[in-house]
Amino acid sequence: MMLPAYAQTRSHRMVKSKGEPSIQRIMAPDPDARIKRPATLFITKYADSELKGQGYCRRSILLSAKGRDERMAVYLEQTIAADPKHYGAMLMLAKSIAQRT
Repeated sequence: MMLPAYAQTRSHRMVKSKGEPSIQRIMAPDPDARIKRPATLFITKYADSELKGQGYCRRSILLSAKGRDERMAVYLEQTIAADPKHYGAMLMLAKSIAQRT
């Protein structure tokens, strides 16, 4: 299938503002690279937002993938403190506690 000439010459670079995480870091294959910047940036940048719980939950999911259950439980508790009706975080925390005891 032939692409139009403008599609072949078009650059696929994304404009990134200063301080924003790069798409390569967000989509990195290892959890360390994904934990390091984007989740922290979201939590600090939108500290007063109603989506703060989502940032904590995202970080706890990444920590779970890495196998750091103690830290995951801390972030899940912060998720529930930020959003008391975040049922996914409640289930993940209950599962984590059940597996450790």
